Amino acid sequence: MSIISKILDSAKKMRDTILPVAAKPLINHYLEDYGEMLNFKIDSENKKFFIEVLLKGEDSSIWLELEDYELVKEEGGSYLTFKNAKASREWMDVAINTMAEKLNHKIEIPDDAAKLLGLIL
Repeated sequence: MSIISKILDSAKKMRDTILPVAAKPLINHYLEDYGEMLNFKIDSENKKFFIEVLLKGEDSSIWLELEDYELVKEEGGSYLTFKNAKASREWMDVAINTMAEKLNHKIEIPDDAAKLLGLIL
């Protein structure tokens, strides 16, 4: 492995570590009516997010996964787009995919958060 490959690999690992910390307040803002994010992992090489959420009134957490994510800027704002969503519980998998269809597989994010994500992703 060349020195450049090692540097790039280290940068990807750092990004995958920094992004969950930076994104936690944003994600919890969206989830505040439903629960809170406990864990967040990113696999930038495979373009996947893994989010562990504890829903209000529940004793155990669930995992959500967004696949093939991309940060896009459109005339109306900035969006996190994704091709597929999965959940660790069947009923939640159905609900999240129904919601994803209604949102056209994109989540609007504030401009400040988009600038930060643009630097990291």
